[in-house]
Amino acid sequence: EDNCPDISNTNQLDTDNDGDGDACDNNDDGDALADSEDNCPLIFNSGQEDADGDDEGDACDDDDDNDGELDGEDNCPLVSNETQTDSNNDGVGDACVPCVDNLTTFGAGRLNRPEGVDVDTNGDVYVAEDSKVVIFDDAGNFQSEWSAQTTNASGLELHDGEVYVAGDAPTNRVLIFNKTGTLLRSWGGTGTGDGQFGRITDITVNSRDEVFVVDHINHRVQVFDTDGNFLRKFGTNGTGNGQFEGPYGVAVDTQDNIYVSEFNGHRVQVFDRQGNFLRKFGAQGNGDGQFQNAGELEVGVDGFLYVVDFGNDRVQTFDLQGTFINKSIVNDGPTDIALVNTDRIYLALFNANLMNSLRGGLDPDNDNVCDSTDNCPEDANTNQLDTDSDGAGDACDADIDNDGLVNGSDNCPDTLVTRRAER
Repeated sequence: EDNCPDISNTNQLDTDNDGDGDACDNNDDGDALADSEDNCPLIFNSGQEDADGDDEGDACDDDDDNDGELDGEDNCPLVSNETQTDSNNDGVGDACVPCVDNLTTFGAGRLNRPEGVDVDTNGDVYVAEDSKVVIFDDAGNFQSEWSAQTTNASGLELHDGEVYVAGDAPTNRVLIFNKTGTLLRSWGGTGTGDGQFGRITDITVNSRDEVFVVDHINHRVQVFDTDGNFLRKFGTNGTGNGQFEGPYGVAVDTQDNIYVSEFNGHRVQVFDRQGNFLRKFGAQGNGDGQFQNAGELEVGVDGFLYVVDFGNDRVQTFDLQGTFINKSIVNDGPTDIALVNTDRIYLALFNANLMNSLRGGLDPDNDNVCDSTDNCPEDANTNQLDTDSDGAGDACDADIDNDGLVNGSDNCPDTLVTRRAER
C-alpha cells in the first residue's frame, strides 16, 4: 500500500496522483519535466513561464513580476509596477492595460470567407478560408496556398510544425497537414457519437498535446490525442453552467484551463482541463462585457483574454477571471483572432473577405488609443485633438495654440492670435 516502499514518507503525498509518492517521484506534478529541471516541481506548468526571470515559475511564484506586490494584490501581476497606479480605478494597473490599433488589411482577391487564422514562429500568417489554406508573410504579402481538402475550413491551429484544420460541415473532420499542404492524418465524420461531429467551428491544442474540438451543433467540446483517439467530452445543450448554446471558439491558458465562447449563448465559460465548470461571464447585448454572437477567442502572453464579438464588430479584452478591460472596434464581421506576442494581432474578416492586421500595445490612460499612437499617453483624450498640430494633444499641451503663452496666462488658449502694429 506504500506509494514509495523504499523511501520513508508517512504522509503518502502524491501531487500528480500517478501512484508514485512525491518522495520517490522524479516528476511530482506530471508535466513531463524532471523535478530538478522544473521551476515549479509541485505544480503543473509545462510552459515554464517565468515573467520576472527569478527561476521560480509563474505557476508557483507569489510575485511573478518581482515588484514586491503579491500576485493576489497586484493590479498588474505580470508587469512590474511598484506604484500600483490605476488612473481610472478599474482594478487594472496603468502599466498593463492592453489595447489594439488598426494597421492595415490584406488578402484582397485571395480570400473567400476567411474563418481561421494562426501565426507560426517565423511570423507567417496561415488563414483557413472556404476550401484552402492561404499563407502570407508578416507584412501581408501572399506566399502560397494549398487545398484544405474540405469545402468549408472553419478553424485553424498550428502545433509542433503541423497545421490543424477544422473541416466544417459537410466534411466534419479534423485534418492535419504539414506546412506545405500534405495531408498527414484526419479523423471524424458526421454524427452524434464520440468522435463524430455535427459542425466543427474551432480547434486548439494544449500543453499536454490534447486536441480540443468545438462540436457546434452537438453543443459540446470533444477531446482527442494528436492521433485522433477519443479521450473525453463535455457539454450538453442548455443555458446552465457547463451547458452550451452553440459553442463556437476554444482557447487554453498556460495552466491548461479551457475557455469556450458561445455564438448563440452570447457568453464565455471557463473549465479546467477535464471539463469541469469553473466560471462564466457575458450576456447578450452591446455594452461592455456583453456579446452579440461571441466568436473565436485567444489568451495572450500578456495574460489577457481577447474575444471576437462578431455581431458588434469588435474585439473585447478581459482578464482571465472575466473582468472587462477594454474594446476595439473592427468592422466587417471579425471571426477569428491570432496574437503574436502583444505587438501584432491578426483578425479574419468574414464579411469583407480580408485579413486585418492590428498592433497591440498598452493604454495606461484607458482612452482606447495605444501609447504608440497616443498624443497624450498619460492623459485620457479619445478625440486626440491637437489644435496647433505639434504632436502634443490638447489634453497635455501647456500651450495649445503654440503662441508662446501658456494656457493659464493666455486669454485665447486654443486660438492663435497675432497682432500687427499699424502705422
